[in-house]
Amino acid sequence: MIIHLWSKVLEQMPGAQLLLQAAAYDDPDIVRYFQASFEKYGIHRGRIQCAGTLPFEQYLQLHHQIDIMLDTQPWTGHTTSCHALWMGVPILTLEGSRHASRIGQRLMQALDLQEWVAKDHQDYVQKAMQLSQDRHALDKLRQSMRERILKSGISDKKQYVYSLEKVYRQLWTAWCEQKSRTGVWTV
Repeated sequence: MIIHLWSKVLEQMPGAQLLLQAAAYDDPDIVRYFQASFEKYGIHRGRIQCAGTLPFEQYLQLHHQIDIMLDTQPWTGHTTSCHALWMGVPILTLEGSRHASRIGQRLMQALDLQEWVAKDHQDYVQKAMQLSQDRHALDKLRQSMRERILKSGISDKKQYVYSLEKVYRQLWTAWCEQKSRTGVWTV
């Protein structure tokens, strides 16, 4: 599914390339498999670049070659998304129906970048084309990304712990209320 969606983006943007990075791409057979998967949708294998295992610093530096991160579905990036954002790379993501598919959406909303959240596949392709065309706006966004992160609360550890404690308290209260109604107390 995601290869088909990314292929639609690449089809509409003939000058664009896609860079994929994962340890799996250390294996040339896997690289060929993924490139062939894109070729099934008419995307030349030369437009699909694959990077394998990298030292962490090199992995971070790789983000300087990326204009926009295309999020995965149905399981969106989490740590990799945070890395990309910290390195100034905005993420184009889809609205999700469950937690694992909403991480990118929540990150972009927390950064007040709702325009980077697509409603459906057609919107995803449209947004990829539109958001990549204004180089000045994209560069400005990239330069402001760390400041956005620091102001957003995403990196606020105290607020995170407070919110987590609040959820634990709500769960505990709900459990106690249910047990008091049923009279059954088991641990």
